[in-house]
Amino acid sequence: AAKHFEVFSQMAGKLDDLLAEQEGGVATQFERLFSSIQDVSNNPSATPERQVLLGEAGALATQFRQLDTAMAAMNDQVNVRLDSMVQEINAIAKNVALLNDKIDSARAGSAGQPPNDLLDQRDLMLQNLSEYIGVTVTEQSNGQVNILVGTGQPLVVGTRYEALALGPGRYDSVAFEVEIEQAAGNPIPITESISGGIMQGLLRFRDETLNGARQELGLLAAGVTETFNAQHKLGLDLAGAAGGNFFAPIAPVAASDYQNTGTSVASVAITDISKVQPTDYKLYYNGTAWQLTNQKSGETNDIGLGPITIDGLTIGVTAGADIGDSYLIRPAYRAASAFRVEITQTSKIAAAAPLVASAP
Repeated sequence: AAKHFEVFSQMAGKLDDLLAEQEGGVATQFERLFSSIQDVSNNPSATPERQVLLGEAGALATQFRQLDTAMAAMNDQVNVRLDSMVQEINAIAKNVALLNDKIDSARAGSAGQPPNDLLDQRDLMLQNLSEYIGVTVTEQSNGQVNILVGTGQPLVVGTRYEALALGPGRYDSVAFEVEIEQAAGNPIPITESISGGIMQGLLRFRDETLNGARQELGLLAAGVTETFNAQHKLGLDLAGAAGGNFFAPIAPVAASDYQNTGTSVASVAITDISKVQPTDYKLYYNGTAWQLTNQKSGETNDIGLGPITIDGLTIGVTAGADIGDSYLIRPAYRAASAFRVEITQTSKIAAAAPLVASAP
């Protein structure tokens, strides 16, 4: 448990440092943007003020994208460490299986006397293994040990051992799944049932803290985009035309499970940005109806065949699903990476009011 909390704390500290370093810059850039909006409002027909506004909006969008890129790099760090750990765990599993064989042979050749040096070697390996991943160890009557991981999947049984591997995430290829190979059949994902060790600390950091931060950042980017565009469309540009999108619209994502076998397609649209939450939703088909689960709160809604409007989103899905098909609805995750200014011409800034009053 100590290693789990140690690595979780270490990685969370790195993320805190990143956010603290960037937060001042983002807050300052917001101030600069609103100051430039005020300058345009004070002198709506002047080109220099309009150029400054486009520049400040672009700088804000760049900061959001850079921050999301830095968080993506932290996800890459997690993956590199997971890969290294999987190799270490597999090497230990192989060596424990070999030692099991040697211990059994040594006992048989010494009238049942325990081979203490071999037992000490194995104990050290088991201790090292438990620093990487939570395990259950049981001893057989012949002195060999079995090692179970996850929800009881065998890593070592006597002289036989299995291997861990990293597979692509179900909804996001770079959110790796930890899997255990099976002698016969497909690998079994054990990511959600890993308890203890550095591996759980890394996975918890990734799936809770890092993903949560990216959702919060993405929601802020989507919120600025939606509200700014709505206001901008109420004005007129220098040619007297109604304003268009100031920032490029950011579409929420409905990511399909790569193991889906049906032909249904899920969709999601933002209908009220003020109600959107910084969380993902799992959409699962049980054979007769779709179930929508808020991944942060755990709250599940049975939505039949859809569509549903919930938390400022409208989520729909077409017919053709097979039982067990699922999607991950992601309203804000990585939205910051798509935050961009759409307007390129200063004349397109809709700074004029649509109504003009004059004295009779």
